[in-house]
Amino acid sequence: MESGIINTYFATIEPSITTIEDFKNAIPNHTHFHFTGHGNYIFDDPKRSALEFANYNQLTAYEISHLDFNSYELITLSACETALNGKQTINSEYVGLVSAFLKSGANCVVSTLWTVDETSSAWLMIYFYQQYCAGVTPKIALENAQTWLKDVNNQELGIWLTKLLKYGKSKKVNGDILRSIEDEINKHNERNFNSKPYEESYYWLGFIVHQL
Repeated sequence: MESGIINTYFATIEPSITTIEDFKNAIPNHTHFHFTGHGNYIFDDPKRSALEFANYNQLTAYEISHLDFNSYELITLSACETALNGKQTINSEYVGLVSAFLKSGANCVVSTLWTVDETSSAWLMIYFYQQYCAGVTPKIALENAQTWLKDVNNQELGIWLTKLLKYGKSKKVNGDILRSIEDEINKHNERNFNSKPYEESYYWLGFIVHQL
């Protein structure tokens, strides 16, 4: 859901990429990469930590470190455990997915510390990109998104989602995504308006920004 909305914030987007080969071929054509699939961290051998593509094919941190992301302004890894690093120093080892992207030239990486809730993660990421595309730096944009998600109540979230739904329709976003947003609007409208559904730190604290 989040990718379908976030894609509309950029003039140039790539059709859904499912294979590692397609991903590598697309790298020279873009300046941003948003990954919503599965990521895993290998504690005993961090360079084997990987992003998972179609058919369980994995792109390891070691492989990523040998790709060229020098033109990339932002990489977002909206998947579990993508922010974990080993005890090795960043100068001597590819200690995880984040450091691999940074060593390959990326300017900034947003990642997660634990398995995140799919729905709350989507709202946080969409809000983050709304801020970022308005000119806010990644660090401040993420802080703003986390504060918003923590403090937003059901009434406010319903209003925000209604605006998001209208925007999605104007951009001809996939119908399944629009129906999911409609379902969320109905759900929050049926709840206590003053209740804050995502105030627990589990929902918003796991995202962090990395820059060299």
